[in-house]
Amino acid sequence: MSGESRRGMISTSVRGTRRPVSVVLRSLFFARVARTEGMQEIRTEIEIDAPPATVWTELTDLSSYSEWNPHIPDASGTLEVGESLDILVRRAGVKDRSMTVTVTALDPGKRFEWVGKLLSPRVFEGRHTMVLEPVGEEKTRLINRERITGVFARFVTTAEPERDYEAMNRALKERVEQTARASVS
Repeated sequence: MSGESRRGMISTSVRGTRRPVSVVLRSLFFARVARTEGMQEIRTEIEIDAPPATVWTELTDLSSYSEWNPHIPDASGTLEVGESLDILVRRAGVKDRSMTVTVTALDPGKRFEWVGKLLSPRVFEGRHTMVLEPVGEEKTRLINRERITGVFARFVTTAEPERDYEAMNRALKERVEQTARASVS
């Protein structure tokens, strides 16, 4: 190879194989991203003074989210595995974001999960799971968590992401307990 045609080339192996610098830099960048792409898990929980069936009814009534849910004030669609939901995510200090997510798990009375992606899971994937655990006969523990992965994971969360999930948990607790008290009266 002449000196002119070797310009912009770099040796990439012990055998001295030469490749364009741009190809080497691209492969190094993507290898680094693959190793360091963020994974963030947000996990919150709260105990609600109502049985799981009562909490489940409110949590899965997507049409009522606008009445009580400060984190996801709008949600519509069919809550069945494989179905799409349209949601509006509201986070403190950040512009609201509309997303279409896919329901990936549904265990009535116990758990549901949806996944939202941007292009591919390597770019961005948010897996939001809500689990209901009985605590005695008349209490429920809500575990509200999201696993965020991909290259853009660190850019889509706020400095204190738990705050939004905790606000949702408190609002659900208040609504369910208020409804439970009203039905007893």
